[in-house]
Amino acid sequence: MLVNGINNISKARTSIIDKNSNKYADMKKIFEKSLAARREIKSGEIIYESMLEAKKPKDFGIDAKKFHIILGKKIKRDMQKGEFITESDIDE
Repeated sequence: MLVNGINNISKARTSIIDKNSNKYADMKKIFEKSLAARREIKSGEIIYESMLEAKKPKDFGIDAKKFHIILGKKIKRDMQKGEFITESDIDE
């Protein structure tokens, strides 16, 4: 029994999982996150990391992994706490 367990662990460690395959697309939307306002943000405020939070699900706002892209930019409109932040909310 111990040998079977070791063999299963060895097999699992050498198996490659393609996390980008469409097979996991639905699950990624559920478990990955989008950016949202951690607090109320006023129009024209410069965005700092402390203003942001990551919330499920994905595709409701900017991908949380890309938070660094909006840091230091201004927000175009007033936002409520918990509201998802989209690209159209960011002043380029």
